[in-house]
Amino acid sequence: MPSTLTQARDEILDRVRVLVASIDAAVRPEVAWPDVQPSFSRAPGTSWVEPVIRHATSEQSTLAAQPGSRVWTQTGTLLVFVYTPSGNGMKKSDIISQVIQNGFRGFATASGVWFKKPTVVETGASGAWQQSIFSVEFEYYQRM
Repeated sequence: MPSTLTQARDEILDRVRVLVASIDAAVRPEVAWPDVQPSFSRAPGTSWVEPVIRHATSEQSTLAAQPGSRVWTQTGTLLVFVYTPSGNGMKKSDIISQVIQNGFRGFATASGVWFKKPTVVETGASGAWQQSIFSVEFEYYQRM
């Protein structure tokens, strides 16, 4: 059971890292990590993904009143924005999006962050890139 938002966030982003690393090198995008200055150029012709985690509700799941015995259900959404060059971008976008989507289907982290409703939405051209957005809802429990 994750003890903090930070632990859950780290596990979610680590899953993105593992999945992106598994993509064939000819298609593999760069990653614009949250709160980190990108080490690559977003010039036309490049592909990259940008993971964004948004925590949402936090509800008490037990009737316990004693500290350390209360369990809270934390929910949120992981978004991964996928940018690939226009022209042939949809093929690359499909490959990248499918690897990420398949990697979150039925997946749970070691501490119990689990994922549901993995979805890919093609949003079309955005400047010099094609954009797709992968989203998946997540849920985990915290003991407080």
